[in-house]
Amino acid sequence: MPAPRTIALWVASVTGSVLLFALLALALSSGAFVANVDPDPVDRPVSTARPQPPVGARALHIARKQVIENCQVRAQNTPDDPRAWALLGAAYLDLARATGDRNLYADAEPALRRALELSETPDALARESLATCLLLQLRLKEAAEFIDESIKLLPQHAAFTALKGDVFLALGQYEEAAQLYALYGARESGDRFTVRLAHLEILRGDPARARAMLEATANAHVVDAESPAWLCVQLGLIDLNAGDLSNARAEFREALQWAPLWHSALLPLARCEELMGDLEAARLHLNDAHSVSRTPVVMLALARVEGALGNYNRAALLHSEALRLLQVRLTLNDAAALRPFALALLHAGAKPEAALEYAAQDVALREDIYSCAVLAWARSANGLHKEALEALARALRLNTRDATLWLAAERVYRSAGEGAKADEALRRAHEINPFTKGREAQWLAGWR
Repeated sequence: MPAPRTIALWVASVTGSVLLFALLALALSSGAFVANVDPDPVDRPVSTARPQPPVGARALHIARKQVIENCQVRAQNTPDDPRAWALLGAAYLDLARATGDRNLYADAEPALRRALELSETPDALARESLATCLLLQLRLKEAAEFIDESIKLLPQHAAFTALKGDVFLALGQYEEAAQLYALYGARESGDRFTVRLAHLEILRGDPARARAMLEATANAHVVDAESPAWLCVQLGLIDLNAGDLSNARAEFREALQWAPLWHSALLPLARCEELMGDLEAARLHLNDAHSVSRTPVVMLALARVEGALGNYNRAALLHSEALRLLQVRLTLNDAAALRPFALALLHAGAKPEAALEYAAQDVALREDIYSCAVLAWARSANGLHKEALEALARALRLNTRDATLWLAAERVYRSAGEGAKADEALRRAHEINPFTKGREAQWLAGWR
């Protein structure tokens, strides 16, 4: 068993990157990573300046489970030690990221609250981790209030300013998020600041600048395999959303060298293979993801590939199970299930009224551009064209270079009888991502 100091240093370093992965989770839930058009892509070798993946890297979920076991022993042996509970809560968050299992938030939160109860002085680790836990559950009002309280108690801890910016980002209040990130950057530069700026640049339509920012973090000191794997996934998503599938695939494969069986890399890698026509490879990657991450998003992707392969019974079972799990998450008041549930119904062309209800609830919680886009589609599917156009205007308010947004816009405009605007939206989608030309429906089918 590692020494307590070793565990503390490890979890502290990874909890520092919790800020990165809170942002990642929010971004992936929206499909919000886009990229510049590359009409004649060429293979770019992975930068030799990057740290090289270790030989025989362990899967993140295996390493995280071992850390949890160690932290559980420490908490049991020293039940009045707030640090032991803070480390245990942070470890549960790490495992949630490694597996996508949202049930782990229910394990993390009581451990972190126990740490706060026992601590005689404000505990930065426990507070930062609990704020992240609330944020990832989309309990945004509660997260904002807790972060404000933490800022008063720990004014010297700049990370809470960044987390408050993440709350505004999730709410779709992008200017407020940018202002808070600027305040954070004035106090603490480094990777956690850079990736936030990069994400804003993506949303604002400058993925080239975002790529440069992300690449600049490649030489950062590696404290854990998750950090470089995360970077590879971000760069791969930029390439994927520009239609540069070859380079995207290379980035996702490198991520898996750092973090084998990581669902956050396997899902987009499978999408690359699916779009490139290798359905068997896509199914292999999705089965690997499913072995670790039995989440609705993985199941829906696997159902789509199984259906394309003609395995209709398994596809139907996976799709049904995914919808059942989403319904369970809703009964547990997990707001993160609203958007994927609405999208799943819209893709299936089933229950448009229910899709509209879920999309409307999602926008009532967070008015980010992707929630607005789903609401526009749901309203359009229900024949509410005027209302759909209003939601679409909010979805396009940043002029984000995301082909998915513009393809959705084309569909909404076309249904509303706005032919000229539909044609322009389609042109924009093809300009941003030439791969989508003639494959519009196939591309939109992957929007989860």
